[in-house]
Formats: sequence, C-alpha cells, structure tokens
Amino acid sequence: MAVISVDAKDFRDFQRTIKGLDAGVARELNKELRKVLKSTIIPAAKSNASWSSRIPGAIKPTVGTTKIGARVASKQAPHGRAFEGLQKGLRGNGTFRHPVFGNRNVWVNQATRPYLAPAFDSKAGEATKAAEAAIATAARAAGFR
Repeated sequence: MAVISVDAKDFRDFQRTIKGLDAGVARELNKELRKVLKSTIIPAAKSNASWSSRIPGAIKPTVGTTKIGARVASKQAPHGRAFEGLQKGLRGNGTFRHPVFGNRNVWVNQATRPYLAPAFDSKAGEATKAAEAAIATAARAAGFR
C-alpha cells in the first residue's frame, strides 16, 4: 500500500483529549478531516493518476491518531507503489525495474509517475487551512477557547 501523509505528533494528544471530553466531537473531527482530504488532495491525486485505470479508484483518505493523509489500496492497484516511487530498490534516477510480462529472464527499467506527492505539494496550503479550521471548530465544541 502506498501511503503519503503528514506527520502531526501533537495531534494524537489533541485527539485523545477531545475523545476523553466528548467522543462525538472526536468522530465529527475525523469526518471533517476526511472531507478536507476528499475536497483538496484526493481529487488532485486522482487527476495526477488519470493515466491509470486502477489507481484513481484506489486512492482513499486516511485519518489516524498521528497521521492524516492518503493511501492507495494495494489490492486494487498493486502497481501504485512502484509508480509513486515508494518501493524498495528504487534507483535515484526515478526508475524501477520489473520483468516483462512475468518473464524473469527479461527485465526493463520504467520511469516513475508520482501522483500523491505532487498532489500534497500543490494542495498543502489549502488543505492545511481547512484542517486548521476543522480542528479549531472541534476544540471550541469540546470547550477549549
């Protein structure tokens, strides 16, 4: 599974505090964060991967205790990790090797075609503002000022 995410270590403590005060607010916050991803980063990533028939449908938002980001389901798009450039053995020049039609006697180099990282780069400001607004709303709902 290919995963690109933003690490927010203090976010875990915030989520625990909110959940301890009101579990409904915590659920609503996660729902809002998924909406932010679905309205900013996910469409950009799907657009970047429009050359593939399987990758766009496999891109999903993920909201965890420490990370907020996007993932590509490896069962739906097993080639997604290689094209993003996240697999082991990636050569520094942005290529990966694979056998031709499974023939392990014939290998070729193929260029990567990143789609998640450019989406994060292009939409980071917009997504951050929307996520901060959702977090501020959740904090107010939980009684913080």
